[in-house]
Amino acid sequence: MMRRSFILSSIAMLTGCFTGDIHAAGAADPNISVTYTSVIRGRSIHMKSAKLPGDKEWSDGLFVCDNPKEWRSNGMSPGVSSDSQGLPEWVDFEWQEWPHPYPKVPSRIFHAKEDPAMERAIQQWRDQFDSDSKQIPIKTQRVQVRGRIPLDVVQEVMESQRIAPRGKLPGKLMDVYFVWTVHGVKLYWELRDPAMSRPLKSGGDDIDSM
Repeated sequence: MMRRSFILSSIAMLTGCFTGDIHAAGAADPNISVTYTSVIRGRSIHMKSAKLPGDKEWSDGLFVCDNPKEWRSNGMSPGVSSDSQGLPEWVDFEWQEWPHPYPKVPSRIFHAKEDPAMERAIQQWRDQFDSDSKQIPIKTQRVQVRGRIPLDVVQEVMESQRIAPRGKLPGKLMDVYFVWTVHGVKLYWELRDPAMSRPLKSGGDDIDSM
């Protein structure tokens, strides 16, 4: 049963995109929202791992679909390890780039109960997945984070956190984006007021030009 659940969840990840939102902060770090997104057309990013200094796991594996025009709003924002939250010095990524969508599977797999046809379809999908996975190169990259965000921006967010009334959002938040491009993983950040649509400040790589 556990193996079947894993396979079905893998199918869902490879054939669909996910959105979400999570805020993370350590005691001496600004409150940040982390988003993984991609502008590589026709590819789903299978992020196998994201690790911090000391080989600490930061995020579980996940799939990110391409969305070049709306990469800010249509990314994946997963939870991060509870003992590794906050603004990291750097993140080591390991990933594969899969053709998207992958694979084209009968929709009945998601709806049928236990039956031989379902079992055969799942097994065929798993065999193809395992075979294809061996052919797709695994890529790695270290992305610097803390040193690329100005200290005054970090201090603004932390001060806003400090004075925010209990149970209320701070007046300033930081969004950090890790963006897969044909040139590797890029970093982009925004300082924003929750009540405003446009960021107060932004920086990092120019994703829209890629």
